[in-house]
Amino acid sequence: MVCLHVDDLFLTGNDTFLKRVLESLRRDYKFGSEDTDDIMFTGQRVKWQGQSVVVDQTKAVEELTEVDLPKGAADSTPCSPEQHTEFRSVLGSLNWLQSRTQYHICYAFSRLASASAAPTIGDVRALNKLVRTVRARSVKLYFHPLKGPLRIVGYPDASYRNNSDFTTQRALCIFLAEARADAKPGTAKGAARGSLIDYESQKIKRTVLSTTVAELYAFMKCFGSCQLLRGLWMDLSGMEAPINMRTDANNLVTTAATTRLPEQKETIHMIQMLRKEACSGAIEDLAHVKTEYCLSDPLTKGTIKADTLVQAVETGVLPEIDANPLFRKGLQHKAYFGGTTDHEPQEDYWQFKDHLAIRVHTKPRTALYFPAQLPSSVSAISPSRETRALHSDGSSTIRQDTWKRSTTRLPVAWTGTTVFLVLEWTESNHSQGIALAREDVSG
Repeated sequence: MVCLHVDDLFLTGNDTFLKRVLESLRRDYKFGSEDTDDIMFTGQRVKWQGQSVVVDQTKAVEELTEVDLPKGAADSTPCSPEQHTEFRSVLGSLNWLQSRTQYHICYAFSRLASASAAPTIGDVRALNKLVRTVRARSVKLYFHPLKGPLRIVGYPDASYRNNSDFTTQRALCIFLAEARADAKPGTAKGAARGSLIDYESQKIKRTVLSTTVAELYAFMKCFGSCQLLRGLWMDLSGMEAPINMRTDANNLVTTAATTRLPEQKETIHMIQMLRKEACSGAIEDLAHVKTEYCLSDPLTKGTIKADTLVQAVETGVLPEIDANPLFRKGLQHKAYFGGTTDHEPQEDYWQFKDHLAIRVHTKPRTALYFPAQLPSSVSAISPSRETRALHSDGSSTIRQDTWKRSTTRLPVAWTGTTVFLVLEWTESNHSQGIALAREDVSG
C-alpha cells in the first residue's frame, strides 16, 4: 500500500513489495529523509508499539497556544476583529487535531465551531479551556492486531436539544472488530477486540421533533458511513466485512422488529429504511447496549467523560458489544418457524430432485456431510458429493470430492446443501419418494 500527500510518502507491504518499489523510487527521485517503523506522515507520528500501530500528534499538541484576553471582560462581550482572527486560528489548529487523533474533544470543538461566525469573550474562554484540556490529556489512536473474519461495528448516538442553543447533537464511532465469538482469555463475556477507524460529532441541521427521531437520524447517518468504510475495506483487503450496529436507543431495536408505523410523517421513510436494512441482511446484526457502553455517547454532550471510549481505544476491548443475542434470533416469522416458539434452526433434512438426493443443512457445521444413513427411498448413491456451503460472513464455497474417503472440515462454520447422485432407488418406496420430493420443492 502506498499513501502520497504532496511530498510525504508512506509505504507498507511485504519485503518483496518494499524492495521493488523502493529501488525504483530511489533510482528516479532524491529523498530528503527516510524512516522505518517510526515515521512522521503529514504531521502525524506513526510507530510500532509492541504488536500495535500507534498514531499520535504530540508535536502539534505542544504547539497549541491560548488566545490572549483582557482581564475583567464580560462573557457576553463580542470579540474584536483581532480576537476573532486569533479565535479562528486556534480553532483551525484544534480542528486538525480532533479530526485525526483527539477524538475525545469532538463535541467541545463542534460547539465552538458553531460560534465561530460571531464569537464572544465567553466562547474564547471556552476555547482556551479546550486548549488546556488537550495539552493536559492528549490521546493516541491504537490499531491493534485483529484475527479471523472481521466486521464493522457502528455506534450512533444523539442528544435531543441538549446544546446551549437548544439544538440537537449527533455522533458516531465506528470500529473494525473481530467476529462475534465466545469470550477469549483475558476478555470479559460479551466483549470483542477492535480498533477505532472513524468518528465524528455534529449538530443536526434539520428539524427533529423527538429523541427517537434524533436517534433514528443519527443511526442512518452512521449506517451510511459504515457502508462507505465497508467498500474501502473491500478495496484494501479484498474481504467483505459485515455491518453490526449498536445503539443505546432500545426503541430503535424493537421498532426494527415490528411492523407498526409512527405517527410523524417525516419519520415513516426512515423507519421503513431501518426495517429494510435490518431485515434484508445489509445490517448483519442490530442490538441494544447500555448507555455507559455506547462509545459515541461522550461525543454528544459535554457532561459525560470519555473515559470508557479512551479505554476501549487504548486496550482494543469493546465492552458489552455482544451481550445480547443475534437480532434475527428474536424475529419470529411463521414462514420460517411455522408458528412455533422455538427459534432454533430445524433439523437437517433430505430433498429429492430428478436423480439427485440433496441433504439440506440448517444448523451451522464445519465437517463435510457423511451419509451414515440413507433415506428410505434410496438404496445406493454415488461415491462423489458436491458441497455448497454458505458462510456467516456472506461468502460461499462449492467443493466436489469423494465422501467415502474424505473427512474434511471447512475452516469456517457453514450451512447449505450436500448433493449426491442416486444410483438406485428402493423399488417399494420409489414412487413415494418422488412424490415427497415434489411436495418439498413446491413448498
